[in-house]
Amino acid sequence: MKCYFVLIACLLYILSASSISAEYYHYIDKDGIKHYTDDISEIPEDQRPKLSIHKSIQTPAKKEAPPENPAISPESLVIKKDELDNEYEALVKKREALNKEKKSIGEKKYNEIATQLNIEIKQYQKKSQSYEKLVEQYNEQIKPSDKN
Repeated sequence: MKCYFVLIACLLYILSASSISAEYYHYIDKDGIKHYTDDISEIPEDQRPKLSIHKSIQTPAKKEAPPENPAISPESLVIKKDELDNEYEALVKKREALNKEKKSIGEKKYNEIATQLNIEIKQYQKKSQSYEKLVEQYNEQIKPSDKN
């Protein structure tokens, strides 16, 4: 009985350290835009014969301990803010361009592009919220302490 327990424990250990693999697909649409997806149903029927199939292999990430109390510098906040501002401007330009092309590209294509733009906007909003948390942490970091 003890032998089986040791064998099972060894097998579990070996399996936990194995790699994970998955397929993802790559195709180029009629406008020359590259698309990547892991769901073949998202690929238009006419593009399926031409798509490229790739294998993705990920090894388990080694967990590193987070730094105990990383200091947030004003410079890093300024850099992140500039990046967010640039990303916001790019999203605004994309939205404006999409609105101008709305009638000429057709409803289906418009909806596809608008859906992708909405995903990008949500990602931007998450980054913006993360930035706001960093600002709060920085403000706490520089707040005078009441040690008197």
